[in-house]
Amino acid sequence: MTISVHPHPQIMCDTIAERDSISPRSGIRVFCRETGSSFIFDATWKAASGGEQGPPGDDGYTPIKGVDYFDGDPGAPGSPGPPGADSTVPGPPGSDADVTGHEAAYDHPAVVSHAGSTHAPATAQANADITKAEIEAKLTGEIVSHSHAGGGGQPVGMTVLANDTTAVALATYFNVKLTVTAARTLTTTVPPAGTRCAVVVLTSGTTSRVITFGTGFKAVTTLATGTTSGRVFVVNFISDGTNLYEAGRTAAMVA
Repeated sequence: MTISVHPHPQIMCDTIAERDSISPRSGIRVFCRETGSSFIFDATWKAASGGEQGPPGDDGYTPIKGVDYFDGDPGAPGSPGPPGADSTVPGPPGSDADVTGHEAAYDHPAVVSHAGSTHAPATAQANADITKAEIEAKLTGEIVSHSHAGGGGQPVGMTVLANDTTAVALATYFNVKLTVTAARTLTTTVPPAGTRCAVVVLTSGTTSRVITFGTGFKAVTTLATGTTSGRVFVVNFISDGTNLYEAGRTAAMVA
């Protein structure tokens, strides 16, 4: 408790209990820090209620940078956050490959050695070791058509066409055989120049049929089959690349 008598008599109390324990004379002002209020005693010790506001307190202090004003332990580190979502943005395109190293690798001794080595298995049979008998043993059945690239050779084999076929396609079949049961006009495709072809006509019945050689053919004349059934006529042709020219024909032969 502080008592001041000059220039204005007053008493400063820290607590309410301290204020109530004093008995000052009338006219003395009493301040109480605990309540923040003041009042003036009169002769009958009657306190005024709701006294005037006390004087302002002392200025506070400004914290100094770097000074620790707390003595507690440091807090624990926080929990890690959840992982981020995968990105959906595609990455940039890769750069062009540098193939210089690969080109240089072609000259590597191991590569050169492999390229020049024999790749066939050790048990493989060389072409020179294949005999004519082995080839003939593998060939079975009838060869129905055959040609040599570039023309000029003699095709091997014969194709039997359906009865009364008119488009004989000698560029494909070369040698054909067909039976006629009525008058027919034959047409053909033309094989390469120098190719020799043949048309074999078999008769059926006792009525003579007239065979005319149309587009693709250059025949000497038509062919009359005669009135004897089961006779064969062979008409030979040679190609100049544009047409098939007749190269001879046989008389009627027994089939």
